[in-house]
Amino acid sequence: MATDQLKVIIAGGGIGGLGTALALQRVGVSVTVLERATELREVGTGIGVWVNGMVALRQLGLVDEVLARGPAYHVQELRSWRGDLLVSTPVSMLARRFGVPPPIVIWRPELIDILGKALEPGVVELRAQVVGFEQDTDGVTVHLADGREVRGDVLIGADGIHSAVRMTLSPAIGPRYAGYQYLRGITEFATPLFPPGRFVFAFGRGDRFGMSHIGPGRLYWWAVIVAPEHAPDPSEGRKAEVARRFKSFMAPIPAVIQSTPGDQILRNDISDLRPLASWGVGRVTLLGDAAHATTPNLGRGAGEALEDAVTLASCLATVRRGNRAAVATVLRYYEASRMAPTARVQTTAWRLGVAASQRNPLICRARELLMRKVVGKIMVKQFEREFAEAPSLSGATR
Repeated sequence: MATDQLKVIIAGGGIGGLGTALALQRVGVSVTVLERATELREVGTGIGVWVNGMVALRQLGLVDEVLARGPAYHVQELRSWRGDLLVSTPVSMLARRFGVPPPIVIWRPELIDILGKALEPGVVELRAQVVGFEQDTDGVTVHLADGREVRGDVLIGADGIHSAVRMTLSPAIGPRYAGYQYLRGITEFATPLFPPGRFVFAFGRGDRFGMSHIGPGRLYWWAVIVAPEHAPDPSEGRKAEVARRFKSFMAPIPAVIQSTPGDQILRNDISDLRPLASWGVGRVTLLGDAAHATTPNLGRGAGEALEDAVTLASCLATVRRGNRAAVATVLRYYEASRMAPTARVQTTAWRLGVAASQRNPLICRARELLMRKVVGKIMVKQFEREFAEAPSLSGATR
């Protein structure tokens, strides 16, 4: 190992942390991932990876394997709760036109598995929970929950929305509740409940429901319910609650819910971060949800984290260990290139969540009319711009 090689420490072994470690490994930077879990896996359901994340995965040499496990969706459909088509976007056609991999929905643990297995042995250190850090002119000392310390040249906080690294940088900044919860599940089937290749999202009065295939014989669904923060399961049980709320929604939504084992339905509050004024200082920066956690209304969280990864790796690839001044300079350049795009995603997703959570029937009818007449055209133009810009993703701004 070259003596002038940077030593980068990453807090967090999720999609953003592992993607960054792999991107750094590909450009010859020494990296250690500190993950608090006892094994490299993630409990979860499905997750969407948008086109920028797919291009990042292509740069990392993983896109073919990811596409083999997480099927692309060809059409994105937005419908009313009754089933009326409001917006239809030809996603895969746009991907072919612009020469980019199509967006996918994949089982989250499978994406973690793909990223983790692509890393060199020993890169990920398990049972290593980061609780804070100190830095000086020569490096960063990372403090772990068990009392150990790890020393490096750079610290990247990729430890999620409740990031310990961010809390050390900015103790007053924390998540904000969006006003709704997600109930999510995966159902398995012998005969598809609806044709593969479709990403379907149905809007009701406040509550809404989405579903997409995540592989042969498996369908991922997510029910969004307007509820107080930390609302518990009712006495009727989680599955009964979601079945009741969505019993009048378009087919096959009631059947999808009924076919899912009740003990496998997850419930989570949905929160985000307001766009931050700063992501780092000195030798420390943030990445993914630690920097720009967003509500899932756009399905952009994983894609933005993976774009962070390749952007940051491209910046750090130019720095050698002895060049102390350059470390902070390139970290601030990374932040400047990513803060505006991710802030737009956060703000747009939050506003969409507010609009979708409206319960007034007149407002909901007006929303449907607006989606039919205006939103579809805007979405197609926006998607065209994003798909056209995606091939140039190489660690620069977009």
